[in-house]
Amino acid sequence: MDIYVTAARGGNLPDIENLATALAFKKVDTNIKGEYTVTFTLFEETQVSLGLVVTLSGTQHWQHFDYFKLADVPYLDVTSTYIKNAGPKMEAGHTVGGKWGTPKDWSFTPNILNQEDNTVGGWSTDGGGVIHFETDHWSGPGFENGKVWQTVSLPAGTYSFTTVYGNAGNDYGRMNINLAVAMGAELPDSGNFATAALAYRQLDAANDRGAKEHAVVFTLTETRQVSLGLVVTIAGSGDIYIQFNSFRLLSLNM
Repeated sequence: MDIYVTAARGGNLPDIENLATALAFKKVDTNIKGEYTVTFTLFEETQVSLGLVVTLSGTQHWQHFDYFKLADVPYLDVTSTYIKNAGPKMEAGHTVGGKWGTPKDWSFTPNILNQEDNTVGGWSTDGGGVIHFETDHWSGPGFENGKVWQTVSLPAGTYSFTTVYGNAGNDYGRMNINLAVAMGAELPDSGNFATAALAYRQLDAANDRGAKEHAVVFTLTETRQVSLGLVVTIAGSGDIYIQFNSFRLLSLNM
């Protein structure tokens, strides 16, 4: 029996295999009684579904829940303390002239350097400066697990890491876009999120774009080094791109 406390946008909760698209989810340990909490962040009036996603196999399974409650949590914006070059109007670290560059103060994997003879990528002048993933020279091949991230040391607490996912095109079904946080100096590949990420959320390539802010929430019990950023795959070839305008880090006063 698998049970997940879940919050999701819209009028329904996702199936268990699509929980990565939820605002937040947490697996219930059926051997431990207690209160299970999921924390999520909204930046505009939004329809949200709250409840349980359950999978049963075999017979004679049962579990009861005594109550549900919803609480509003205040926050403090700590972006300027921990995140460099957070946007909007993000700066380039290296350019070769023209549109393309690399994002200043951000780490990145070499597979996103696929513009201007594979010397730059991950940043463009669009929108005054954005994190920009794109297929090789616009119409060429994509990449798997392209990453842009920063590594910081955070004290104990609960945090919300957010991004504004701006423009994108054209074949949304070939994009896998993830906002992620993990312990240590790197982000894991998307296939390892379940065991290696502190928090992650798969963004809907077609419907989450357009100056909307999206968040993942995570909790640290002591001061730890964490990496925060994006893990993106563009499958196949074609005219496909994805842009991110800005990022924020919020401290939630739980």
